Amino acid sequence: MKLAALLAGAALAAAGFVSEAQPSLALTPGTATGSCGPARDSIEPLLMAEEATIPAALLSQARAELGANASDPNAWSDFGAAVLLAGDADLAAWAGLQSAKLDWDGELIGNAGTLLLHAGRAEARTWLLCARELGPSSAFVLEALAAAHEAAGDAAAAREAMAQARRLDPDDPMIEIEHALLDTGAPPPPAPERDAGARCLEELTGHAQRTYAQIEAHQTLLDRLTGLDSRAQAFEGMWESTFEPMLVSLRRMQSQLSGLPPEMQRSSLLSQCISYYFSYTDLLLGSVVRDGGTTLTFWAEVVGIDPAAFLRDIVDQDREVADALMFSASRLPSTAADKLLRDKDSAANDRYWRDKEACNAMQDARAANACSEQALRAECAANVINYEEWVALQRRTFAAAAQRFDPKALELMRWAERETERARTFAERYAAELDAAGASFPGANGTPTTPRGFALEQINLGFRNLVEHNFAPGSFGVVDFIAEQAQWYELQKQAFEASVAEGRQSLAARCGPVLLADEIEALAQEQWQAYRDELWDRLTSTIEGDWDPTFACEATIGPYTVSLSEKGLESVSAKWKRLKASVDATGKVKVFGSWKWDRITFTGSTTYSEGRVVGTSMGASGSVSVVRGASAKGGVTVVSDGRRDEPAVVFSGSLELGHEGRSSSFACSPGSGTLKIYPRAFTRAAIGYVLAAR
Repeated sequence: MKLAALLAGAALAAAGFVSEAQPSLALTPGTATGSCGPARDSIEPLLMAEEATIPAALLSQARAELGANASDPNAWSDFGAAVLLAGDADLAAWAGLQSAKLDWDGELIGNAGTLLLHAGRAEARTWLLCARELGPSSAFVLEALAAAHEAAGDAAAAREAMAQARRLDPDDPMIEIEHALLDTGAPPPPAPERDAGARCLEELTGHAQRTYAQIEAHQTLLDRLTGLDSRAQAFEGMWESTFEPMLVSLRRMQSQLSGLPPEMQRSSLLSQCISYYFSYTDLLLGSVVRDGGTTLTFWAEVVGIDPAAFLRDIVDQDREVADALMFSASRLPSTAADKLLRDKDSAANDRYWRDKEACNAMQDARAANACSEQALRAECAANVINYEEWVALQRRTFAAAAQRFDPKALELMRWAERETERARTFAERYAAELDAAGASFPGANGTPTTPRGFALEQINLGFRNLVEHNFAPGSFGVVDFIAEQAQWYELQKQAFEASVAEGRQSLAARCGPVLLADEIEALAQEQWQAYRDELWDRLTSTIEGDWDPTFACEATIGPYTVSLSEKGLESVSAKWKRLKASVDATGKVKVFGSWKWDRITFTGSTTYSEGRVVGTSMGASGSVSVVRGASAKGGVTVVSDGRRDEPAVVFSGSLELGHEGRSSSFACSPGSGTLKIYPRAFTRAAIGYVLAAR
């Protein structure tokens, strides 16, 4: 809670704890439960209210400064803290709201609530209550909440919140001062100079209270989520049975060591005090990391939803929620998505039986059977669509978890490391006060040592045990917890994918025969189209040259005639593929057409049979002569280029190719231009392509 830590003192000052010259805030009364819903509902109204007071240019500048980090909620939160320190409370509150809007996270909510408090927003109290409800709360959120209670005139609630803050962080001098101001109206008196043993005992007591408060908050949160109080009942008496005995033992030790030399008294007392500090830290880490209920809160954060909503979603909603003490995240897929799938399939089944009843009422048996098949086909199609939508929805949950797992695991690891570092710092500070004087005596292994040396050995051993107990592989500490959660995720993913495959097989067994006919028909159409594309490629290979691909085609089979014409298409293939006629006769191939040369019209025809030129004639009207065999614009040339068994026709102008039979005919003009064409191969390919359209 870096932001709350930075601004908590300023929040209390704004509420009147430090200087009466600060303006008071008109906050409305709130309740300690159910604050997160109203807080979340107030995001958009608060954003609109803040934007109405902030110049548009300033908002644009803020977005520009965030740049590529505009989608990072932490960047918005840090930006709000910086802006507040610069003196712009409204812009800071707006940034905090943007942060919470991107990620509804307890820490960000607390930060936003603190910024709203500075901006004088009445909703600040509700937001800070929500942050406390989501828990576990930091001392700084509770400190800001105390300021909000005080500003609202609720002194009792303010004192309670500040007392909770002090229990969580008894070493913070500002919290100590603010607690005293709330409790007595005056700052605390200066502490007298005390010896190291007394100071160590006092700090140890504060650490015990903070540890107890964090464990209590964790247990209370899980009880709130489950709606039970079994954890609170199990937690009762824990202070008396676990925490207090160590403090009593250390106080008793102070009086029992009075007869020993001072250096030995100090070494023994401080080393034992440090050892108990390690024990409290170990108890804190273990109560969170080794608690089965932590899997609930951890995976709720990983998936990115409120823990209460997560619990409702993954537990069968038809059963009573089990105690979170026994709870381990038994499944990651959403039960809400499961229920949605069941509801959709049930609706599809209801429609099937309604349609089936209508089919059964039909008099025509064939029509009734076709109707029933269609009803079953409709239900199966709906089932398949519903199932695939369910699969996609569940996979999104897994994808979100995969994306957020590492950051949340790192956050947990850093929390454990911070607590361990706090213990190391405590030990280092008091180890420095051990007396170097003192007579040597045999140590544990017979090696001579001094009281200070012996104490340092015990301190190092205690710290090594703390680290190994919580971080070493096989210790069931934080490292093992994270590894186990990663393995659990993989098992969940594998189990889900296996269930998907099984579900699809079940659908295929029930619906396959119904839907297979449609699939086969679609596949046949696809394969047949590929065959026609191959025929078309074969057809176009018989034409070389450039031409204007306008065309007119006509095919006649007996009494049936189809005509098709189209102009201006970009390619000849597009025209042929739209031809929907057929012919099933063979015979001689005629190539005929007319060409123009200036104002003179020529006519001519060439007849082929079985690949041989059987006749060529050309005629002209006008006074222009055409030399047979010459290649000229407006003329036709029959050539044999050795590339095929048949001669080619080279022409300029327009051309019509076709087939004539006793009961059928086929004619098509590919367009006008300069072409080289193999008429017999072209016509055979064209006939094959047209036949394939049937």
